[in-house]
Amino acid sequence: MLIRTKTFLKPKSQQVVFFMGPYGVSMGKLWWPIRSLQQSGYSVIAYEYPKAIFRTGQPERLSIAIDETRRHVKDTVAELKKQGYTDFGFMGSSLGAFIVYNFVRTYRQPSTLYKR
Repeated sequence: MLIRTKTFLKPKSQQVVFFMGPYGVSMGKLWWPIRSLQQSGYSVIAYEYPKAIFRTGQPERLSIAIDETRRHVKDTVAELKKQGYTDFGFMGSSLGAFIVYNFVRTYRQPSTLYKR
């Protein structure tokens, strides 16, 4: 897999934010936005996109990363629904925002995918 993920589930929270990080920024450097979301009552699924996505001279790696993210989000939402989570949102920065845009554009109405 090209992407790295880390799950920060908050007990008694039914709201989950999928946070797609910026290009080449390690998960450790994303502690502030992740922590801020948690303090606001959200569980967070964080995504890290390594520099290898662009630095290998293989442009198809971006499509692979988007597909991996899409597949992971769908599988994670299905699993979290079984655990009682009901609300899902998305946010991203830099490359992460581009991936969120592609994800939402693909489904046009992502809220219909993740209804309660």
